[in-house]
Amino acid sequence: FKRLIGSAVFVCDELTLLEQSRLEIGSVLNEEVGVVGHSEFHPKRITVATIQTLSKHRNKPIFRKWFTALNVVVIDEIHTALNRRNIDIVSLIQPQAVFGLTATLQIQKPYIQMPAMALAGPVIFEYSIQEGVEAGYLSSGTVCHLRFNDALQGIAPGYESWGVDKLTRRKKKIWIKAGSPEADYRYHICLNKARNDCVEALVREGIKRGRRVVVLVERRIHLAVLARRFPDIPHQALSGQRESSERFAAMKAMDAGELPLILASRVFGKGVNRQKVDLILDGSALPGRDGAIQRYGRG
Repeated sequence: FKRLIGSAVFVCDELTLLEQSRLEIGSVLNEEVGVVGHSEFHPKRITVATIQTLSKHRNKPIFRKWFTALNVVVIDEIHTALNRRNIDIVSLIQPQAVFGLTATLQIQKPYIQMPAMALAGPVIFEYSIQEGVEAGYLSSGTVCHLRFNDALQGIAPGYESWGVDKLTRRKKKIWIKAGSPEADYRYHICLNKARNDCVEALVREGIKRGRRVVVLVERRIHLAVLARRFPDIPHQALSGQRESSERFAAMKAMDAGELPLILASRVFGKGVNRQKVDLILDGSALPGRDGAIQRYGRG
């Protein structure tokens, strides 16, 4: 962006990343960075925007006029951006160059390689975790994997939940049947007492040792269950239902040493940079390689 003669937009897909990116890019450029997203439209030479806002308002004259002035598009977390929405926006802007950033792109797989190269071209730069550790930018980190005996032995009872009627688009009560992936995840992960006891013990030991702890989970029910276990520890339970400003304030409070514990859902699963985190508990129990690397990367 410093070297660019012209204008550019940095595209992210979450509001938490919008503010973080604006501040970090602005601190490097020593110029005001614009913002398009979260009901704001204040573009500058370099602008940070959410893909949701670009897609929603792409046909408005004010957006079309701005699009014609853009020379470069940089897409953050491009491994999640290989979809019609991003492709349509790039086609509409018609920039001179498109760059994609990711920590987890499995470029050797043809079904990933082809859409990634179609959207942002070939790989032109790589920087490994090992290089970052050797240069002192990243910590080496230690990963511990814990296994649990399953007291339910593969059987999870059904439960009632809320779903959306496909025809009316209204919420309605639905029955999640026993043995389904949803029921399994609810009982084997979210409501698994032995597992949650272990998470709590690790959190308390970490805080006792002066660590700043982030616990990452997948479901809001799991977030609520864990949050009730720490009435005596200052913490924040963060999900997509909380305002992005609240999430950002919690991150700043942790960096300042005022908040020792953050419990977060998938909104902290990628991209969020915290300077002072030194213990991450991944409570999501998901099998995906990309998700595991992204969650590890928060530290």
